Amino acid sequence: MINEKPMIQKSVFGARYEDEYKFTLRADEVGANTLTVKLTYDNGVDEELVQIEETSDVFYVEKGKYDSLAEYPIYVYITPVIIIIAIAGWLHWRRSQFRM
Repeated sequence: MINEKPMIQKSVFGARYEDEYKFTLRADEVGANTLTVKLTYDNGVDEELVQIEETSDVFYVEKGKYDSLAEYPIYVYITPVIIIIAIAGWLHWRRSQFRM
């Protein structure tokens, strides 16, 4: 009980009142960056919400091995595939026409 109110303790569900959140970030540009996380939660005791802001150390974002593929629109990749499939289909159709 907290302040004479029955409360479900987080420790029942997780060890040491901790939660773990996993997420993936995608950078827009190459270079040095920092990550700032703003956390707001209700601790169950005070009327006000607890707000925490954490900033990471500086990290460097590099260009990935396949990032150059994402620089072009999707139709640049789809158009040649469609043309190749159309030619292969036409060759198969012509082959079946002249098969005896």
